[in-house]
Amino acid sequence: MNKLTLILTIILFSFSLCAVENHSTEISYNDVAVMIRFSEPKIFKINDSIYIDIEIKNKSNKPSAVLIADDKRYTFDFELVSLQNKPVGYNKDYSNFFNRVQPIFNSMIRLNKDEGFTYRVLLNDYYDIDTSGQYYIRAVFHPALKLSENNVNVMKSNYLTINVRPESINDRYIVEQKEAEMERMLFAEKKAPDEVIEYMLNARMKSEWEKYFLYIDVSKMILTNSKFKDKYRKADSERQSKIIEEYKEYLKQNTIDEMSYIPILFNIVKTEYSTGEAKVEAILKFKQYDFIEDKYYTYFLNKKDDKWFVTSYTVLNIGAR
Repeated sequence: MNKLTLILTIILFSFSLCAVENHSTEISYNDVAVMIRFSEPKIFKINDSIYIDIEIKNKSNKPSAVLIADDKRYTFDFELVSLQNKPVGYNKDYSNFFNRVQPIFNSMIRLNKDEGFTYRVLLNDYYDIDTSGQYYIRAVFHPALKLSENNVNVMKSNYLTINVRPESINDRYIVEQKEAEMERMLFAEKKAPDEVIEYMLNARMKSEWEKYFLYIDVSKMILTNSKFKDKYRKADSERQSKIIEEYKEYLKQNTIDEMSYIPILFNIVKTEYSTGEAKVEAILKFKQYDFIEDKYYTYFLNKKDDKWFVTSYTVLNIGAR
């Protein structure tokens, strides 16, 4: 690079930084929410293009303003970890992108109450996912642009699960892909104990079983069931996995002993929790032939990795009408 070219490049970069600094006095984003979803939910193969829709929405009663760069790599970033919670490194193109001097063209986007925008981003611009397995990802939004690797003014989205299979897949993977396309990938998020129970019960009422089991520690709950606990304790690890699947199928039943176990309504009446344990009490209503039966459920939850999971419950019949 000759001297004249270097000077022009520095001038362009300085001009772009000045533009960002001038905007920054107007930026307001404290109540902006960030949500992500797959553009096409499915199980991906190695080297597939993975597009992610990122929604930016103003949740406050006041107008908000953020900067959106023409090149979305200055606005959106991602955190990608493996199933073992090991961070995945950026690809070479993305690393080189931030190591070169260039102008940053951007626009200020103003958001009124409940107003939002959705942007589609190609994950392959950030990562080379060339190993099959399960990954967890969330977006990082830079409302005043990403000008360095140590930017602290960021907002983070929900998590998504990415399942990546080898390029040559067999019939078992094809079945899994069809199931995944029917329902978006799920990942347990931080919720209060009562929110966990509400999420779980709503899923049960709709027979959305992936969601229903998301916040249940099945390996602990099975130990409270007299029908399964003894054979589970005596089994080896491989057999225990099969018994857990049998137990989950048991829990999915619409009726047990000819009595309905799918509630038609519920009401959470009390929540108590300490550092690592919680208790949520709720009244559930069940349709039984020609009458409505009320049951008082007490759910017990334990905290694991800063998230609440149901480990057991008790039931008390309180009447019918």
